[in-house]
Amino acid sequence: GDFPMSLDSFLVNYLMPGGTYYSPANFYNYHPGQQWNYSNVGASLLAIMIEHLTGKSFSEYCRDSIFIPLSMNSTSWFLEGLDPNQIATPYNVSTPLCHQGWVLYPAGFLRTNKIDLSKFLLAYINDGVYNNFRILDSTTISYMLSDQLGYNVVWESPSWIWKQGLIWWNVFPISKNSWGHVGSWYGCLTYMCYDSIEKWGTIWFQNWRLGDNNFTRLGEISYPFTHYAHLYGNIYAQNPNVEKRYAKISIDSVLFRTKFSNIYNHQFTPRLIWANTGSTQIDSLFLFDD
Repeated sequence: GDFPMSLDSFLVNYLMPGGTYYSPANFYNYHPGQQWNYSNVGASLLAIMIEHLTGKSFSEYCRDSIFIPLSMNSTSWFLEGLDPNQIATPYNVSTPLCHQGWVLYPAGFLRTNKIDLSKFLLAYINDGVYNNFRILDSTTISYMLSDQLGYNVVWESPSWIWKQGLIWWNVFPISKNSWGHVGSWYGCLTYMCYDSIEKWGTIWFQNWRLGDNNFTRLGEISYPFTHYAHLYGNIYAQNPNVEKRYAKISIDSVLFRTKFSNIYNHQFTPRLIWANTGSTQIDSLFLFDD
């Protein structure tokens, strides 16, 4: 069920000396701005700032300023008010788990569905507007989706390298302009990203997780999934094949074959590009359909 303690009560007891959950180990040994690190407590502190600025609880603010205007009618930070029969059962490997809450709920305990969340994502894709309602200014979104550090973040393993924006990050770069965020809990893996230039996005929900919490498995799934979603409906080559990969100039001939995915039957002209190992184009020619 929902966590019984309020967010502000926990943070006071976690961050203030003498608090029930206070420990020097709750802090890093560097000053703000000196080094980057992932922080669920930091995300929750942002929620407390919103509460002080608006006079509402964070969940109320999101409901009134985001969920209701965007018609996200099946979205809530808390289980209270939601039909548990409509919530997917989380699985830790093959073991079903109960629906849980967490005191740091702003860091990742939003319950929603793909239709509701797509409205939120479409607002970002549409420069802050969905269904004629603006949740953010376009300049704010541009600032959020910009490198805040000036250097790449390396986290968990060498394969996790990204540019850090505000909450959003340039991770799993299907294209250099794609920004998103991942999430993980017991029995849950999620991922959402979009390309602000090409105006496409993907949402991934999974109510299953391995017990070791290995995030790379999310990458193994979401990489091909997002690649497919990006290519779906576009024209792209499938299984290109080059016969005689090593050829002598003016002596040998080379045969190149490929099939194309073109599910919407767009008109297009296929072109083969000949380049050197430094990707400098040397020549090109048009392919014919046999």
